[in-house]
Amino acid sequence: MNGIRLALLLGMLGVTSGLQAQSTPPALSDVDSAPAPVPYLPSIADLMTSSVQPRHVKLGLAVQYGNWTYAAYEASELRGAIKRISRTIPVYDRKMNTESLMAIILAPLDLLDMAIKAKDGAGARRAFSALTATCNACHQQTLNRNYIVIVDPKATAFPNQDFRHH
Repeated sequence: MNGIRLALLLGMLGVTSGLQAQSTPPALSDVDSAPAPVPYLPSIADLMTSSVQPRHVKLGLAVQYGNWTYAAYEASELRGAIKRISRTIPVYDRKMNTESLMAIILAPLDLLDMAIKAKDGAGARRAFSALTATCNACHQQTLNRNYIVIVDPKATAFPNQDFRHH
């Protein structure tokens, strides 16, 4: 009896006719002639803008508010993003080894990690500013991209997140 009710309900909704229409497979010639999808290959700029820059902002805000647990999390996430970029794009601009390029950022990040663990507000702010300066030195001196200037965040780009310590 329940099967009949279901069949009637599906029939009233027109589901069965749609299912029958979709059950016919496409012709083999249609499948063969479709172009293969082109995989998305992000540029280093795509990855910096989507992975590194937001982490930098969130890390800076967590340090600013003394939210040490969240700052440690974002520092770890920033480190991971940098490592993933160097694995995804091993050579930049057909000449630079991105692993060595990204290693430039790890020393100031290590100092920041130590200040965060110590819950040293002044030390963490100095280390974060040194991290930002290192980003700029890499952009401007190493990569000749003097038009890319990173600053310590002054306001949040994430109005739906509270960065204060809870």
